[in-house]
Amino acid sequence: MMATPSEKKSKKIPIIISPYGIVILTTLVSFILWCLPDFSGNLRKGFDNYFSPTSSGIIICFLWLLTIIFCSYFSFMIGSKLKLTSERLNIYANVESYEVFKLLIFLGIVGVVYVLAGIVSALGINGILRAVSGGEANALKDTLYSDYKIGLASFRYMSIPAAALGFYHLLNRRYIFMSFISIISLLVVTLISSRLSLVYTVFIFISLIYLNGKLKVNRTQIIIGFLILFHLLCFLNYTRNINFYRSIGINNFYMAGISEIVTYVGSPFQGFLASGTYGDILSNKTEEETHIYTGVSIELSTNSAFLELLRRYSLIQAFLIISISATLGAFLMAVALKNRYNILGLLFGVVGYCFAETWRVFLFGQGIVYTIIILIFSMAIFLTLFPRIRWKNK
Repeated sequence: MMATPSEKKSKKIPIIISPYGIVILTTLVSFILWCLPDFSGNLRKGFDNYFSPTSSGIIICFLWLLTIIFCSYFSFMIGSKLKLTSERLNIYANVESYEVFKLLIFLGIVGVVYVLAGIVSALGINGILRAVSGGEANALKDTLYSDYKIGLASFRYMSIPAAALGFYHLLNRRYIFMSFISIISLLVVTLISSRLSLVYTVFIFISLIYLNGKLKVNRTQIIIGFLILFHLLCFLNYTRNINFYRSIGINNFYMAGISEIVTYVGSPFQGFLASGTYGDILSNKTEEETHIYTGVSIELSTNSAFLELLRRYSLIQAFLIISISATLGAFLMAVALKNRYNILGLLFGVVGYCFAETWRVFLFGQGIVYTIIILIFSMAIFLTLFPRIRWKNK
């Protein structure tokens, strides 16, 4: 089990996984991949020509990043100094307990079964197999969202924290069978919904390792984990986009996978620079119109959180929204850090990933984040109020 609060009063985390450190690191990675050449057309970049920002545009982009870093730094620092946990939570909703793990898995499976039932009803088993094997797995997602309603379908997102705990328990050699169930549930969600779910899970898993401080991961495990993640992303790209890559002359399984990663990580920096340069000109523009300004390929839709907010709001409103989001998000991460021994500790990775995606998409305003946060808080309340409801530990 994790150390109790009496054993360890405070927890200092590396700057690299603080909310402001995460923003700096991911923006830097996006910039590096944006700078990569296309190797004579063998690597897809997501744009044809590099965007040349104006000097004022560079200043606005810098102020955007500075706003996020400033707000998150002070909010995280203030939250870290407050007493925002209780012994009761640590006892009855311990993040490593079998009760928490099984409840997370149960909620995730409820959502997965509900979604699968709808897709099978619409496409049939043969239709699903044809879509996956034919590189048209996006058809599953299209079917899911063709008549989407908020409800049980959203519960599938709980497979993300459940699988993160599953990986964690596997390394500790605990709850082996249930850990594999949680991972299978995640893979189903990733296949039918979004590859983001897989990366999200890995991020939460890494945060669990850092917050624990006891679990040691050696170099070999890191390399193996990276290779597994890379091949999974390549496979998922194959099931979704291989026909597209063949149409642009990229037939190699690995080059298509690498191109997809470079495109989705690097091209948003292009959209970021364009956002700082054009500002309010991008307000109320359609997605198609913004591509004229950014130069990013028309099929790409997540081209920086800055651009996403500018399309809906004015420049000042966009700055205000990101300021509030960074402040509340960093404070919630501080609460999670204080509660690292109980289920609320999972929110450190859940919210931290929102900061990790600010170079690409505004996750703070998306249902996947709200669903996980609300259900985790609900679980904490339920397990604390009804401590006698216990499952047999296996």
